[in-house]
Formats: sequence, structure tokens, C-alpha cells
Amino acid sequence: MSNELNNFLNTGFNRYKEAHDVYWHFRNEIKVLLTTTMTDRENFGRLDIKADSIFFKHWGNGLYLTSRIDGKIEGNSFSIGIGIDWGYEFYKKPIPFAWIEDENRKYIKLHDIYSWTNDRYNKNQQLGYTNSFSVEELDMIFNNLMDELVAYLDELVIMPKD
Repeated sequence: MSNELNNFLNTGFNRYKEAHDVYWHFRNEIKVLLTTTMTDRENFGRLDIKADSIFFKHWGNGLYLTSRIDGKIEGNSFSIGIGIDWGYEFYKKPIPFAWIEDENRKYIKLHDIYSWTNDRYNKNQQLGYTNSFSVEELDMIFNNLMDELVAYLDELVIMPKD
């Protein structure tokens, strides 16, 4: 083994617990930030929010932390979600994003009305914010993204479900 690798492993052995604790504390604080943004939001448009329907999830390798809230429009189930993506290699920075799901947990296609702009992208039916930002701006960014999704849902023609 090279000296560089030995030094790395020795540091890791001695600091693993600290790194582990930092990771879980950070993840829990992001959970609070995401879920609080959802619970504090007053306007979900036509989406009638179900009580206690906030969920938090970390995906796969932990590079995506998300929260979603469930509701109904005309008896049809929908969810609005927000999250942070640390795995989007093109940007090399965290990307706040939002999406809409139907009752089968399938993304709602946002069509071309949300194509690339100077600060947002639409990829895989997710609307993301690509400008630089500070942590203090995340609540505002998530609410701006959700404003766009709520407006989209409000304009969507939805047939009442029996």
C-alpha cells in the first residue's frame, strides 16, 4: 500500500465515528428543513392536503434527500415533492428540485412549459434550481419551485374520480 493510502486509512479509522455522526446530524437537519418547508406552506392551490402526509426519504447512495406531501384534487391522489440532489454531475453542486407524482408514484410530465431557463431545469419531470444559493435561501427556492408546480396543477384538467 502507498503511504498516501495508509495515511488516508489511518485518518479514516481514527475519525470514522466523528464523520458518521456529522453525516447523520447533517441528514437530520436537512430532513427538518425539507419537512418544515412543506408543513409551513399555506398554499397548495386545488391540492387538498392530507393531514400528517409528510414523508422524508434518502435515496440509494444518499446523494438525494427528499420530502413529499400527499393530497387530492377531485378525488385523484397527487404528491408534491422537494429535495436536494448532490449527484447531478453536470453542475458539480447541490441542486434543489421539486416534482409532482400521481397516485401510482409516477412523475407527472411537465411537458415543455418548463424547459431550460437561466436558473431552472426540467429533467426527468423534475423542476430544479441551478443558480448558486446559500442555505438561508433554500426555503424561498423550494417555495418558488412549488409555486410553479401548484400553478401547473391548478391549470391541469382533472376528471373527478368516482
